[in-house]
Amino acid sequence: MCVSSKRTARVCSHSRAHFCIGGKWSDAGCAAHFHHVRLRALRQYVSPTPSPIDPSLVSVGGHDHVLIVLVMRADQVITICGSDRGFKHGKCLGEAKFSLPYALAVDPLNPNCFFIGDESSVRYCTPETVTLVAGGEESDFADGRGSNARFSAVSSLLCTASRDRLYVADFCNNRVRMIDLTGTVTVTTVAGDGELNSKDGCGVQCSIHYPRQMTFDRSPSLSPPVSVVFILSHGALRRFDLVTCEMTTCQLVPVGRDESPITDLHGIDSTPSGHLILSCMRTDSIYLFDPYRPGSGLELLAGSEQPSSLVFFADGPGNSAVFNQPIGLVVVDSEQCVYIADCGNSRIRRMTLPPHVLPVLTEYRTD
Repeated sequence: MCVSSKRTARVCSHSRAHFCIGGKWSDAGCAAHFHHVRLRALRQYVSPTPSPIDPSLVSVGGHDHVLIVLVMRADQVITICGSDRGFKHGKCLGEAKFSLPYALAVDPLNPNCFFIGDESSVRYCTPETVTLVAGGEESDFADGRGSNARFSAVSSLLCTASRDRLYVADFCNNRVRMIDLTGTVTVTTVAGDGELNSKDGCGVQCSIHYPRQMTFDRSPSLSPPVSVVFILSHGALRRFDLVTCEMTTCQLVPVGRDESPITDLHGIDSTPSGHLILSCMRTDSIYLFDPYRPGSGLELLAGSEQPSSLVFFADGPGNSAVFNQPIGLVVVDSEQCVYIADCGNSRIRRMTLPPHVLPVLTEYRTD
């Protein structure tokens, strides 16, 4: 899995990362420390068939000018990219600098490389160098080619399997952008009018209030395959159809209770069955949502929904587990589980998925 902390890319043990605690910078396997961890997926791609990308690749970022870390199966944490805060291209170690690299996406045609959303720019990282794809050092809004385009707080990236398009959640510009990677690299706006609103509609006629995280819809019944993106926008769940450009809002009411929709959602990822896994920082809980079942509500997977004022951390099955600001998550198909960035506890948590999401499983619990 990938860990990003203190502007430095680091690699840590896949089997040990969920035991990491504390707020200090340390490279020490299961003793490694992360400050305000933020989990993002490196394996977000569009493909109706199994991908060659190792699905265990994930990233963790902090809030303190974090940098990317590619975490793979190893018994130690090592730095792979970045050094100090700034805006600079060049060699991964010793030259490249980042400001707020919160968003990552693997290159589906070359899983050793990945795209980085670094505040006001999108960069491309190979094992040796970091180069600019689009944007620049200054935050602003502008469509256009390559370095003429402008972003403001890139918060999520999604790359298509054919590597022809890269979708960008442009947080402070309240828009979803698309980078055409074929030929001349060109940035266009595909959704959002820039207003601080949550209005449904088509393309730039809709409003997206602070788009935070995105995931492709991996439902096997979707036609054409992977043609929908789910977006967390100001705590609400939005559905964006890449074919029609229609943006709609999903109503998320807890199962079995007549309550107002849950908001303050921060983490999202999809499963191969088409279910969505969501984390909520207001209830400190993890939920399951089926976007294609009529009347479907949020099913509680883990967390108590009513956290104790005295207990902020506990492992265990289902609602026995206790989280403190679960800010991000990623589904790992090969392990049939979810990794959760428990920001307030500075830990990476692991939760197996329930049987109706991945039928081979018989129970779920956090480790």
